[in-house]
Amino acid sequence: MTALVWGWAAAWVLGRLWLEWQVDRHWLPGTEKVGEDWTRWSRPPLNALAPAGERLWRLRYQVTLWGFVGWVVLAGIWFIL
Repeated sequence: MTALVWGWAAAWVLGRLWLEWQVDRHWLPGTEKVGEDWTRWSRPPLNALAPAGERLWRLRYQVTLWGFVGWVVLAGIWFIL
């Protein structure tokens, strides 16, 4: 169970970092500075990302949320057992 909990965490973090890297590649010209200063999680500034970047941003948000929820569930089961 320990390997499952830490394997999930490692896959989640690596997937999240890969998606972050992919989103950074889709900032439109002239908006890269906005991307560096952006700290909100829910949405990027309007017209700052290409359509593919918008989709990746939403996927990154979902991976962040559901990956964490899944990890908490696994860790809770691990502590109960």
